Amino acid sequence: MAHMAVMQTLSKKVTPSMPQKKEDIWRELVNEVKLLEQKACRYGIHLETLLKVRSQKERGVKAGGKKEKKYI
Repeated sequence: MAHMAVMQTLSKKVTPSMPQKKEDIWRELVNEVKLLEQKACRYGIHLETLLKVRSQKERGVKAGGKKEKKYI
């Protein structure tokens, strides 16, 4: 009962635009999170590519630091 009274009092004091503003803020936050997730994925792909290139280069080098001769 007390909870309902508090909610009714608050709903009378809140202007109609307040819920709309909250929805807009949440929508913006959701969009921002999606953009950050996309950036993180792109950055992760970039890092994977760098690691692959580096590991491929290291495979062409012997333990002594000299490049292997590759015969075709």
